[in-house]
Amino acid sequence: MNKRAVYAFVSFVCVMALALATRVDWHQLTLLSSVDYWGLATLILLGLLAEGQALPIKMGRTASGSSIAFLPIFTIVLLFGPAATVLSMVISGPIVEYLIRRKTPVRANFNIGQYILSTSIAG
Repeated sequence: MNKRAVYAFVSFVCVMALALATRVDWHQLTLLSSVDYWGLATLILLGLLAEGQALPIKMGRTASGSSIAFLPIFTIVLLFGPAATVLSMVISGPIVEYLIRRKTPVRANFNIGQYILSTSIAG
C-alpha cells in the first residue's frame, strides 16, 4: 500500500477528530461538581486498568486483546454526557495506544483520532 495515501488518510482522520472535538459542548464539564470530577477520573482509571489487563487472543498470525474497557466508557457516557466521554478519549487514548499497546505512531495516531472522532460524532 502507498505510504503517502496511508499518511494522508491518518492525517485526515486526525484533523476531522480535532475539528469535531471543537464542536462538542464543553460547557457541560463546568456544570460538574468536584465529586463528579473524582468519579470521572476514577472511571478513566478503571478503563486504563481494563486495557492493561486485556486478554490476549491469537487468531492465525495476528494477536489482539480482548478488554472490558468499554464498560467504564459507557458509564461515562450515561453519567456525564458526551463532553466527558470525548475528554476521557483524549486522556486515555494516547496512554492506551502508546504506553499500554505500544503501537507505532501511525497506528496509534489513527486509533486515537478514531476514538475522538467517533465519540464526538456520537455525542
